[in-house]
Amino acid sequence: MRRSRFALVTAARVLQLFFPGTETTSSDFQALLSACQPASFGRGGDEVHDEEYRKAGKLDRSAFATSFCPYEAGIIDVVGQLLLPQTKHLKDKRSIKAQLYKLNIYSGPNGKFKAHVDTPRSEEQLGSLVVSLPVAHDGGQLAVRNAGQELIFDWSQKSGAPAYIERAAFYSDCEHEVYEVTSGHRVTLTYNLFMTRKYLINW
Repeated sequence: MRRSRFALVTAARVLQLFFPGTETTSSDFQALLSACQPASFGRGGDEVHDEEYRKAGKLDRSAFATSFCPYEAGIIDVVGQLLLPQTKHLKDKRSIKAQLYKLNIYSGPNGKFKAHVDTPRSEEQLGSLVVSLPVAHDGGQLAVRNAGQELIFDWSQKSGAPAYIERAAFYSDCEHEVYEVTSGHRVTLTYNLFMTRKYLINW
């Protein structure tokens, strides 16, 4: 179990939150909810807000800081083994760079994000990494689909159950969906994944 600290910077003060450890009924967690803005989504080149399609709160990465590091947790190494194309050219070494993008909170009841495909932020973006923080909630499964196959990630955690940080990574062209959260709060960090190339010199 990994305990993560978050600092939320608001106009009035800096809030310290710990996961696991911060109760969702606490004043600090309620302040986190209040600081979130309605999450939008891309449609035809525009950012759209429609709670029938997506109902969630979001914080841009400039609004908070976190002690959680996917590199230190070993997640990026595993993601690289799974997502990077294999190469036989020894001079071409590929690696993954993860860039923190947003914090999202899907709250019950009715927090959801219907099926969609993300818009890549650049030509170098390979996919996305979603990290689920240990906060009690029911529902909110993540469904990822591609080429007729589907994977379901169920990160629901009941109060008092063992607390774990969960994660999922997928290519940018995968359709994905967040099913409705029926109770509690599904709190996630999203990272954009980019492929980088390092050319090695043989001496």
